[in-house]
Parts: sequence; C-alpha cells; structure tokens
Amino acid sequence: MPARTSSRRAAVAIWMRAARIFRLLDDLGDRMLRGHGLSSRRFDVLAQLRLEEGISQAELASSLVVTKGGVSQLVSSMEAEGLLRREQEGRRMLLRLTERGRALAARAVPEEEELLASSLRGLSAGELKELSRLLRKWEASIKEPRS
Repeated sequence: MPARTSSRRAAVAIWMRAARIFRLLDDLGDRMLRGHGLSSRRFDVLAQLRLEEGISQAELASSLVVTKGGVSQLVSSMEAEGLLRREQEGRRMLLRLTERGRALAARAVPEEEELLASSLRGLSAGELKELSRLLRKWEASIKEPRS
C-alpha cells in the first residue's frame, strides 16, 4: 500500500476516534446539564460569563464561535429567565450574570469540569502534556493556509 494511502487511512482512523470521544463526552455532558435544566449552548454562555463577566454580546459570540444573531436570541431568552442581565456601560451593552445565573453556573460548571477531568484520568501528567501539545499542533495545521 502506498504511503499516501496509508497516511490517509490513519488520518481517517484518528478523526473517527476523536469524533467518537467527542460524542461520548457530549452525550454525558448533555445528560448532566439536563439535570440542571440547561442545554449545552446555555451552559456555554453561563460558563463564559462566569469567566468573563461584563463582556459584550459580540465578544460572547466570538468566544463561543456562534453568530451574533444566534447569541442575541440566546441572551434574550436567558435574560427573560433571569439568568443574566444586560447593562449599559458608556456606549457598550455588557452582559452580567444575575444571582440566579451565578448560582446555577456555580453548580453546573464544576460538574462539567469533573466530567472532563475524569475522562482523562487514565493519562499520566506527561501524557496529558503531550496530548495537549499534539492537539494544538493539529489545530494549528488546520488553521494554516494550504499551499
């Protein structure tokens, strides 16, 4: 078998493994989030605002890699539910968690973090570092323009 064909098969096998791992973790995460009455998109908003309160909708959309329109609808519904609020600061409209949103994030975020951490418990510290390095390298190769 030519090296190019072998390389392509390896690439497909790696991609399928990565997709399978993502699906497994996504399913487990969705079940956990449903227990908190959250979708993954709502969780992402809470988690991001927990990290960076006082960001704009555009900044939130960029950090979550969703459209501005999509994040606008999401923010509006979460605001109506009392999970976050919009605050005018000068000419900017910023997003902040309400007490209810902060309390929900304080319960859900650590559970999600534990789920992800437990999925990697079979790897040593050195293996985690190497996995992280390889994933960054893979991501960079995707982002670079092809010649």
